[in-house]
Amino acid sequence: MPRNCIIIGCPRSGTSLTAGTLADGPYFMGDQLYRSPAEINWKGTFEDREVNEINEELLARSIDRHRHKLFNRLFRKERMRQIRVGQTQRWLIALPTNVTIVRPPDLLERIRALTARRPYCFKDPRFPYTFGVWRPLLHDPVMVCVFRSPALTASSLVTVCNKPYYANLAMNFERGLKVWEYMYRHVLEIHYPRGGKWLFVHYDQVMQPAGRRRLADALDTVVDGSFADQKLNRAQPAGEIPEHIEQLYRRLCDMAEYEAA
Repeated sequence: MPRNCIIIGCPRSGTSLTAGTLADGPYFMGDQLYRSPAEINWKGTFEDREVNEINEELLARSIDRHRHKLFNRLFRKERMRQIRVGQTQRWLIALPTNVTIVRPPDLLERIRALTARRPYCFKDPRFPYTFGVWRPLLHDPVMVCVFRSPALTASSLVTVCNKPYYANLAMNFERGLKVWEYMYRHVLEIHYPRGGKWLFVHYDQVMQPAGRRRLADALDTVVDGSFADQKLNRAQPAGEIPEHIEQLYRRLCDMAEYEAA
């Protein structure tokens, strides 16, 4: 039987690509998969409405509880004008690692209902922050951490947030890098040290047969190589990466056995 799977990674890093290679297999991914706008993910995001809503609510309640001024100033214009992160947009926040994610009983019950259907493969860009709540309710899953160059990821986030429904976020390259950094700090400093079966995989590896074989072997399932279309690789870097983020990226590359250019 295929291993249960949680796909974790910053948005625009290849998590949809990875989920897409598994979508035709035996996995339960949810009953209400979103149809993504073609200009964002024209082959699909493979995210379930219930998974998204649970994680969005976990973040909303945790942020309210933390009561930190940061969350009214997450994405600021040059003049530090305060703006508000809207409902369903919390997958784009830069959440410090010292924020405790709450575990409300009502949301735990909803997680139990989802994970009762096995094998499952769930993907949500909020997982880098919320995975610790889900983890005790999972069943020996493989955690597939997908990542990509922070410069490419940040550039892609800027492109996505140029759409009208994200206009309030005022995303720029530097903020995109901060989102990338905080998400993978949560993975490497909080989730990974607690053990379990992890597979770190670079976007470019998922595009290659050898990388997909690693994924198939880790999950004991069949991976659809035809899904990995080079047309998906459209992002272009738009700025320089600070040294501390470059070091974090190099650490991820080492864990994925990927030689970065």
